[in-house]
Amino acid sequence: MKNLIVYESIHHSNTEKIGKTMAECLNAELIKSDDVNVNNLMDYDLIGFGPGIYYSKFHKNILDLIDKLPNFPNKKAFVFAHVKGGNLTGGIIDGTVNAIHLLASFEPGKGGAIQLK
Repeated sequence: MKNLIVYESIHHSNTEKIGKTMAECLNAELIKSDDVNVNNLMDYDLIGFGPGIYYSKFHKNILDLIDKLPNFPNKKAFVFAHVKGGNLTGGIIDGTVNAIHLLASFEPGKGGAIQLK
């Protein structure tokens, strides 16, 4: 099984840190969203998207990337995000970050619509 983690992480690099850990656990490649070649994504069985959250919204680069994706039948994908503090459910990493792992199905090209299961 070939796995990929795509992330966008700017301010404190927390999304990148979580993405690196997930990539190690999943034996996945880790790629920043700007470096993704959409044409190569068919090669992966599982794709994780870590958009980073800025001003309470997913980073635009990940949403734009999802908009560009063709329909990938039978592909598995998930979205992961984090916040520092807050009341979100998830695992604690170093006692400061709540990691949220969200299974998602999405329809690329439909305005970045990500439907959480």
